[in-house]
Amino acid sequence: MKNKKNPRISALFQMDSFENLDFDSDTTLNLIQEALKISVDVWIGYPKNLTYYDGKASIIGQKIISSDLNFGKPRTLKIDEFDFYFIRQDPPFNMSYLTNCYLLELHKSFNKKPFFINDPGGIKNFTEKIFPLFFSELMPNRPQIYPKSIEFLSGKVLSGKVSPPMKYTVSEDPPKRTPESKADSGKSVRLPPQGRPKRCKSALQNPQGALQAPPGAIGGA
Repeated sequence: MKNKKNPRISALFQMDSFENLDFDSDTTLNLIQEALKISVDVWIGYPKNLTYYDGKASIIGQKIISSDLNFGKPRTLKIDEFDFYFIRQDPPFNMSYLTNCYLLELHKSFNKKPFFINDPGGIKNFTEKIFPLFFSELMPNRPQIYPKSIEFLSGKVLSGKVSPPMKYTVSEDPPKRTPESKADSGKSVRLPPQGRPKRCKSALQNPQGALQAPPGAIGGA
């Protein structure tokens, strides 16, 4: 931390525990090591140890004391004593994650320091899956919807209003969770008989049939 005896730049990294990091790929470690090279005072803290009291946020943190990532004893630190605050923990973007952002955003409203990277309000309000919808006019041949269920999306495919963003197959068996049903896998998603996309083929041949958002929706009229 910066003071009269130590005028160096200070930075705190709010991150996942070291036990959960991939030391071969996690970029937080690269940022920490580069900061140490230029003599930045680097501290780390975990989201679960953040508190808010009397207009300021505090966190239990530890100073990185060597390039080998050895750290000192835990201390309770007021985050406005730091120049920079890096929000680096991974999702899930659940209530705990949101609450952490709320507390940091509240601190920012009443204090000039630290400088947040990234801004907690930006993280909270513009999640990676919602934020692109603000620029739906730049998405050719993409649905301007955020479906909550596969039934809703399949209905839009049946109507021919939107090109399906994934492949579909039909199963006569009762629907069940299988490895194939994971949307992120890039594989087929099994639908029950009542959800058969009868017009799936024509929809695939009509890539210009992008769905228009309803009035008042993002991207809508």
